[in-house]
Amino acid sequence: FRQGSVESIDCHQNKMYVGGDLGVIEVWEKANDDWQKTGAIQPQAEKGINAEAEALAINPDNGNIFLGKESEMVVIDQQGKFVRELSLQIPVKSGRSVSEYIIAGMDFYQGTLYVVTEYHSAILAVNPHNGEVNAIYAVEGITEGAGLAVTDKAFFVVVDHELNEGSPGVKMYQR
Repeated sequence: FRQGSVESIDCHQNKMYVGGDLGVIEVWEKANDDWQKTGAIQPQAEKGINAEAEALAINPDNGNIFLGKESEMVVIDQQGKFVRELSLQIPVKSGRSVSEYIIAGMDFYQGTLYVVTEYHSAILAVNPHNGEVNAIYAVEGITEGAGLAVTDKAFFVVVDHELNEGSPGVKMYQR
């Protein structure tokens, strides 16, 4: 992958999955002291959501790959076969739309799919089976979320940047 072409990344069972502008999910494994590309997954997804999705997360319970674009997600298996669609189920104020929640980053933690949205200062806790938002964590200072990592104590949000800017900011929020 060249700089600027990577949109999403996640790790699962000592493998790194990288989605980007090339339309495939590259699979990398560590061999000795170096990472090597060992495969690629070509998503066969619905709704035009493919490896160019803005966000990617691997469900550690079954290895399924969640791809997010706009406020929609598709789930594929490790061979790239379509499993199902998933939409965010979130109550919105009158005159607003769920489509305003643009998925920018995702990560699984203890069976919950966490989603950071592009323009809202919030992290959503999503049921990965039905898309229902079970909790909303308000966080300050997210202007353009681009990635998310979740631990038992914190959320780490990567803020989007352009190639001519310095390295992206990472903001940490206590859980």
